[in-house]
Amino acid sequence: MDVTTLLRDLADSPAPPTTVDIARAATTGRRRIQLRRVAAASSAALVTVAVLVGVSTYVGGTTALPAPPEPAASSSTPAPRPMPTAAPAAFDPLVQYAAFGWVPPGAQITDTSTSHHWMSVALRYAGAPASEGSTATSQPDPGSVTLVVTAAGYGLDLENTIDPAVLPDAMRGGAAAEPVNGRRAETLMAYGYRPALRWEYAPGAWAAVLVTDLPGQDPLETARRVAADVRFDAAVPVTLPFRAAAAPAPLYPSVVHVSRAGGHWGVQVVYGDGQVHAQDPPLTILAIASTRETGDGAVIGDPTTIVDGHPARTTTLLDGGSGLQLFNVNGVYLELTTHSAATTAQLQGGLVGLFRSLDLNPDPATWR
Repeated sequence: MDVTTLLRDLADSPAPPTTVDIARAATTGRRRIQLRRVAAASSAALVTVAVLVGVSTYVGGTTALPAPPEPAASSSTPAPRPMPTAAPAAFDPLVQYAAFGWVPPGAQITDTSTSHHWMSVALRYAGAPASEGSTATSQPDPGSVTLVVTAAGYGLDLENTIDPAVLPDAMRGGAAAEPVNGRRAETLMAYGYRPALRWEYAPGAWAAVLVTDLPGQDPLETARRVAADVRFDAAVPVTLPFRAAAAPAPLYPSVVHVSRAGGHWGVQVVYGDGQVHAQDPPLTILAIASTRETGDGAVIGDPTTIVDGHPARTTTLLDGGSGLQLFNVNGVYLELTTHSAATTAQLQGGLVGLFRSLDLNPDPATWR
């Protein structure tokens, strides 16, 4: 994710209204995720970052990646942080419950996903340089450090890239490991072949750290260093580039994705009503820092109309929902989607009315 070309849900959920060919968009997005799972075995949160990387070109440029981090000195192991005596039964998606303490230096991209039952933070680093004489032309897979945390009463399954919070009896087993700050821990193979460390940070609540492709560092040793310094009292407000004043009262943010890489950023807010909607939530708003005013010829279609002076595109979905794309709204690409006619009808003025109600702040310094 180098600046979310369509964040995780754009890739893993049914095609949004951004495509010239909706079926093609869904297939393209899913293929990207499948390839990354096979080739990079990234974590759920990192999948969003991976998509984001491809967007850095779409939004108008690329950002130079730093050198890979140097191996951490064993003598610099931080003092263990105290673990919480209890975990929340549910998280507020607009508050980041946990945060990294120590991590290897040099991260280029930060991706955060928050929801009611799980949250994740992923850092992405530069890929290892190609060996001398190599004929490889593709960008090497960057390294990553990913933290995933569940609320009380949920197990943690790293195989599930959509929702890693599972019922306790559905959590795949691991091999017993040395405790993390006094709490029972285990190692497991994420995605079948990536070593990860998982521990019960509070009674009935789990956390995991996955470290991949950091040159010179042992993934489990580094994961343990990271885990020992995780802050479970972070309570960091999740700031956003927009607020939707006209969202129907029953709907509220249920999943929030925020990806940032230098001056590039991508944000997706999924609005729900507490019910399970699988991959078709009632309302989704996607925003990407971009001044582009045309599509990309593949996933994002060209505008077909004008809304309040901005190039735009409207779509009617097969499930009765609607889509509205707006290009270069003060330097932001916007995509608003509903997945039922009933939800659209709840919006005063439909998606155009919702767009007009947005309090948009393109500058991350002004997000709230």
